[in-house]
Amino acid sequence: MMIFSLLPLLLTPAHADYQMFYQRFSADPSPLANSIDGRFYIYTTHDNLSDGYGMTDYNCLSSDDMVNWRDEGIIFSMDDLSPRWASHAWAQQVIQLPNNTFALYYAAYGGDNPGVGVAYSPTPAGPFIDVLGGPIMAGNDPGVLIDPDDSSKIILCSNNHTALCGLLDPKTFSSWAKEPTEIRGFNSSTWRWFEAPWIMKVNDTFYLSFMMSGTDIGYATSKSILGPYEKQSDPAMFSPPYDNNPPYTAATANNTQGWGNNHQGMTEYPINSGKYYFAYHNTKLRQDKNINTTSTSDRSIAIDRLYFNETANQILPVTSTPQWIVPLKYLNPYDRTPSFTLASTCGEMNTMITDDSEEEEMGLMLVNITKGSYTTVRFVDFGDQHPSSVSFRVAAEYDVRIRILQSKARGDEFVFVASCDVEGSGSFSSWKSVVCDLGESESRLEGVVESLKFVYDSDAVTEGILDILHMTHWKFDNGGEDVVFSPPPTVPAPHLVNLRSKESNLLMACDGGRVSMVTSARDEGVELFLVDNDDGSYSILCNDEKLICADEGGSDVVIVSDDGDEGDDESFCRWSLIGVSDASYGFKSWTGGRGWLTVGKDGRIDTSGADYIHPDANRFVVDAESRFVIEENINWSPRGFLWSARTSTENGVRS
Repeated sequence: MMIFSLLPLLLTPAHADYQMFYQRFSADPSPLANSIDGRFYIYTTHDNLSDGYGMTDYNCLSSDDMVNWRDEGIIFSMDDLSPRWASHAWAQQVIQLPNNTFALYYAAYGGDNPGVGVAYSPTPAGPFIDVLGGPIMAGNDPGVLIDPDDSSKIILCSNNHTALCGLLDPKTFSSWAKEPTEIRGFNSSTWRWFEAPWIMKVNDTFYLSFMMSGTDIGYATSKSILGPYEKQSDPAMFSPPYDNNPPYTAATANNTQGWGNNHQGMTEYPINSGKYYFAYHNTKLRQDKNINTTSTSDRSIAIDRLYFNETANQILPVTSTPQWIVPLKYLNPYDRTPSFTLASTCGEMNTMITDDSEEEEMGLMLVNITKGSYTTVRFVDFGDQHPSSVSFRVAAEYDVRIRILQSKARGDEFVFVASCDVEGSGSFSSWKSVVCDLGESESRLEGVVESLKFVYDSDAVTEGILDILHMTHWKFDNGGEDVVFSPPPTVPAPHLVNLRSKESNLLMACDGGRVSMVTSARDEGVELFLVDNDDGSYSILCNDEKLICADEGGSDVVIVSDDGDEGDDESFCRWSLIGVSDASYGFKSWTGGRGWLTVGKDGRIDTSGADYIHPDANRFVVDAESRFVIEENINWSPRGFLWSARTSTENGVRS
């Protein structure tokens, strides 16, 4: 029996490993939240370090906590085509059909008749089977949506030097009810169209996003599924960090090169939760692995939260700051956990179909585990007692040692827990369950462990041996005792502050004194960089001024810290508050420490907390009823009176 404590636990944002998928290079992520098993799936192309984009199959991974990702393996390959009407597998999207089966729309290239193919599967993790033997439409980068308010309308778009869109037959999903044509409202010049259409609907508005020339992700909106669509001025995402085309010499906190390659996917998860996610790709994994080829096919995927200004039907631009990610739930170590459920890895591991006759649930195993490699899972809740043992389902050709380490909190050193010896059988086809006693562990596994690491080693092999262990799953045991688990994690809404400087917008999300999300524009004269403070928090450096979040008495405060020259009065980094959602506003003289000017949720200004009010009053506009009005064009006061904005909010931005 499992007992849950009644004491709540509030999480501050935890560091998330930048890329989600370490085992294989991947790109063109398309997310799916399905109602069958409630998991969040991401489908990707499988980069292979070839020159050009010679991918031939598709990856799939899934999660139910957004921290630990299960490698579902290869779910479809060009080798599966019969006849093989194309050779290269480009971007894709999977949708759940009304009959609870799944359709994969994929860009097939390299044959005599390239275009968008269709494949079906009864499960979200495949395998998928091609049904047409050829393309349903011309172009690449398919984007598909079933209108959530009218299932008879299914739009399928592709990139064919334009946004080519039509309506699918709701009976077949592989023939047309309305033949594809250029989407209404499209303008190649003003949209800066490049590729990658993706369609989603929020409330009554359709959002058509796409990659723009220069790697920004733009979008257009419409009240009708086929348009006309109106291009929005701000992008959905500014150019991501880590240049996505060679040469890779300018990997700064933000990609100021303004070129490269990107591909986006957006969805709500959990379904009907009002929480949205934005997936994209970069080359962070390639740089972590120190790979210096000139190939363009070496990308990795990442994910961030996505926020909307729903009043204005606008996306709040995303900048790559995935350190905000917190778990939606804790991993239960007393359940059998597939070995390919991973938060991060070090090594060249892969997932493939297992030959273990006792493994019926998943049918997969983790292979290519090399000497010295490791895997980790995060946010593991052992409850109020130390487990008595751990078991691994393995096959080993050589003697292997599995060392277990834990880190209780982000930034803490990993501490050794125990070691488990696996006797080699000389063959990877000989499977067994190895049980290791934890009664004499050097450190106890109790409560929520931020990171749990398994390190694989062998004295019987030299460095460079590709494969020393195959594993299907692991499981801890508590001897049948009752376990009191921690309550589910509570993910607080960040405090969102929208600021403007000249023509640049900045959205900062503060949680417990940490910057957890930043969105910004690039203007001439403005350079914004995300700075890692090495303590789990981040700051923003704008030219020579640092913007930070501070925690003052339980209230998050955005502070402009003057790190520039005294005489620089023309700084582009003077920010003015233009909106905070459902919040009280406060202004504080940072340099002078003069106290607060507070504006309540009702808009009434209160000067009782301030012993000095700067005469530059055009920053504050107070109407006849003493209600506070915010103007977009106001600037920070002259140097020496830099102001911070205090906010307390639980909801999204309204600006």
